[in-house]
Amino acid sequence: MHINGLLFSCITVAIFYWGYLVFKYSTYKSVYFLYFFLNLTIFYGPLLYYKVGFDVYSNTFSEESLNEYSLLSLSMVVINIIVYSIVFKLKKYLLLFFFNTIQYSQILNKKLVGQFYWGVIIVTLFYLVIFYKYFPLAVLFDSGVIGIRPDTSGEIPLYITFAAFSMILVPTAFFYISNHINNRLIKSLLLIFTILCLSAGGNKGIVSFFLIFYSIFQLKGDGLIKWNSLMKYSILFSMLMLIYGVLKGITSLDKESIVYLMESPFRRLFVAQGSGYIARIEMMNNDLFHEGLIMKKEVYSHIYSGSYGAGASPTHFTGDILVRYGYGIMIPIYLLFSIVFTRLLVTIDLINDNKNSNNVFLLWVFFYAAFLFCNAELSLATGIRIFFIMINFVVLKFASRVQLN
Repeated sequence: MHINGLLFSCITVAIFYWGYLVFKYSTYKSVYFLYFFLNLTIFYGPLLYYKVGFDVYSNTFSEESLNEYSLLSLSMVVINIIVYSIVFKLKKYLLLFFFNTIQYSQILNKKLVGQFYWGVIIVTLFYLVIFYKYFPLAVLFDSGVIGIRPDTSGEIPLYITFAAFSMILVPTAFFYISNHINNRLIKSLLLIFTILCLSAGGNKGIVSFFLIFYSIFQLKGDGLIKWNSLMKYSILFSMLMLIYGVLKGITSLDKESIVYLMESPFRRLFVAQGSGYIARIEMMNNDLFHEGLIMKKEVYSHIYSGSYGAGASPTHFTGDILVRYGYGIMIPIYLLFSIVFTRLLVTIDLINDNKNSNNVFLLWVFFYAAFLFCNAELSLATGIRIFFIMINFVVLKFASRVQLN
């Protein structure tokens, strides 16, 4: 698969310059850095992968679609560079007063918020226990074969709502409650519960990014032992490989499994979502979409030559907008989104004090929003996730102003 050399060189320079700006104006301990990393996996990872010579997924699109995607990626990166430079230099913060009022130190009724988040933990635990036998991990433990993801099988009632609830509120609860708990064993148990909750449905992406987020913002000695940097990232890498292997149904470490674990996770992280975007361009240009069908499921069928509904291939939220409305609508929408979302991320990073991790519960909400926009389409499920983000802010705002006896 040939990529235009000049175009690839331009986007490589642009990516490095964007990264340079991120480290110049901020640090790696910022939500904006993780937003940059997410965009890197979508708009540059696939291009580097195919430029090096790998070819997985490449049979699903043409060279023309790949180069069209390359030009689009360059445009997206340039937009982000311009917007980030302007926002940071001119200090164009957004809702700074609001977010100042809901940071940890400003919450008057910390006990009320703590009770709300403990309620989140309890509700999630009850749901997991009630529908235990339908979750992929439970099927794996019972039969030795990984079960079908519940968002595909439809066997668990209200699973989409539960997934939105748990992915946003359970990690937020964990980070908030950690501010009140000094017992390392309890913190470790809550961490394990959070990981199990995020991975129970078979979603490898969100649990992997949760661990990355945790290692960056909170792993300073929480847990049963204290960590040095080498140990921290060694354990993180091992956990990521373990979780990925389990969720793929790998139950033995033979040579084939080890080779698979060394290649597949990185391909899934740096290529899968971006390839879903390229496949959309290919299908759009060849009029392969059908009226009334869910786009991410159609793309999955196209990539894996499977039946419709067997899986889903999400990508950056602009992918679906491009297919439905074209570049003339998608680019202005993305420009507006970039302006608003960058201002929000720069604002929340300003509020966060890297020397004090008490506001990590707020950072998670913004990171999840970044993850969502980079891995989801405009749909009811996305709307439900945004709803729970708003509910979280409403609770924090209420508790920041009301002191109950």
